[in-house]
Amino acid sequence: MINKQISNANGKTIIISAYRNVSIRYLVYGDLLDRLISSGLRIILLVNEKNIEFYKDNLKDKNIIIEPIFYSSNLFTLRSILGSVFNTYRLCTSPEGKYSKNHTVKLFINQYKKEWSSNLLRKAVFFFIYLVAKFASKSLIIRNFLINVESWIFKGKEYNFLFDKYKPSLLIVSSIGHMLDLYTINCAKRNNTKVMTIFHNWDGPTTKGYKANEIDSVIAWNEIMKNETINFQDIPSDKVYIGGCINYDLYFKKIRYFKNKESFYDYFKLDPTKKIILFAPGGIALWPKGLDILKEILEDVSSGRILNAQVLFRLHPNFLSESAVENPIKENIKREIDYMISIYGDCLKISIPEFNKLDFDFDLPLDDLKILSDILTYSDLLITQYSTLLIESSIFDLPAINSAIGDYRDYGLKANVYENATHIKTIMKYNAFDNVDSWSELRNSIKKNLKSRNAKSIQRNELVNDFFGDTKGKSSEIVSNHIIEFISKLN
Repeated sequence: MINKQISNANGKTIIISAYRNVSIRYLVYGDLLDRLISSGLRIILLVNEKNIEFYKDNLKDKNIIIEPIFYSSNLFTLRSILGSVFNTYRLCTSPEGKYSKNHTVKLFINQYKKEWSSNLLRKAVFFFIYLVAKFASKSLIIRNFLINVESWIFKGKEYNFLFDKYKPSLLIVSSIGHMLDLYTINCAKRNNTKVMTIFHNWDGPTTKGYKANEIDSVIAWNEIMKNETINFQDIPSDKVYIGGCINYDLYFKKIRYFKNKESFYDYFKLDPTKKIILFAPGGIALWPKGLDILKEILEDVSSGRILNAQVLFRLHPNFLSESAVENPIKENIKREIDYMISIYGDCLKISIPEFNKLDFDFDLPLDDLKILSDILTYSDLLITQYSTLLIESSIFDLPAINSAIGDYRDYGLKANVYENATHIKTIMKYNAFDNVDSWSELRNSIKKNLKSRNAKSIQRNELVNDFFGDTKGKSSEIVSNHIIEFISKLN
């Protein structure tokens, strides 16, 4: 059957839009692209216009064509008054009364209420957006009407040349219309080209707003995300397919970067006689007090309140500077790191994500995931802030602590307000990690988990089975087969 589908797909054209570095790593690096190429499909890859030459060189051994995403002009349009109005509307809209409610929308309403509050006119505009979103959330007719209005205003005409030149059968994006995906999706629909969304993260159906246009096929990680897509995006169940997580194939296949444990310890200059506390904070925009947590942990380790331990600080990618020429770390964060190293010495080691510097951006190679795989394998405890690592650590049966200490953004809200987000509610119900919101709770949880790492193994295993099931280590194969089957049925 697969051979017949490959035969039917042979010679057809797919456009893959991957202007974000995480989308490049998910859709382009690894097995998925190679499988699609080997099936005889012609692949057109869209990347940030500023980085075309890098990707032409980096992917020169692949038989693909690379074309631009007009990043600067699209971003300007997105941030225009009209673009901001529609973007805010979709982020504050989610169907109600079907099966469940997307609680993340309430967080967005509070966020954008503040962001639109600089003057009376902006406050009035937001109040209008809020009312429209409130009524749209209760009415499919209004939601469909506004999709038609937005797609008429933002046609994506700048991408007409792609559809005229290559006559693609399918456009693949990694969202349901988030950010710049809006423009390529709208252009595809005007040119009668099918659109497929392949979510690269677990929060795709709940944190990126309501869909920008009709999506013809969606590939979710699991049944949970499938139901979220059906409930919150008005996408029928027969259009939503479960494909697992492509990036995690190498986790389940135990593909590593270092040849052994000794090489890992040498690389990070770790002490093999001490346990490793992996501290991996979330993005600093969401969690501005993340480094304060690290300082408290280091104080406990260096003073002996936490015995026989060392801290490996894994920087979040948004700690990297997109414009720095020499040092890759943002200057304000580097100053804090240098200070902590001067005070705490060998208690602290640093893991900077592997990257290739681009023009006001950076590329995230697959080797970085392999290094992270080793880090999760050899660490004894993870401390993070509401991040995907809470799922990744469970794959490695690594004890984890979610820190709710500090603030959410700079809004004067406690960090634990984020527990109202739908995707966070989903993983917290498994009780697969400790959740702490005070220094004493954090200290006690660290001591407990370093003493015994098996306390929540059963819960972690349950989370992993529910999230990945039969797709473990096979996601690239499953997703590529679905794409080939989907496109083979098109005229």
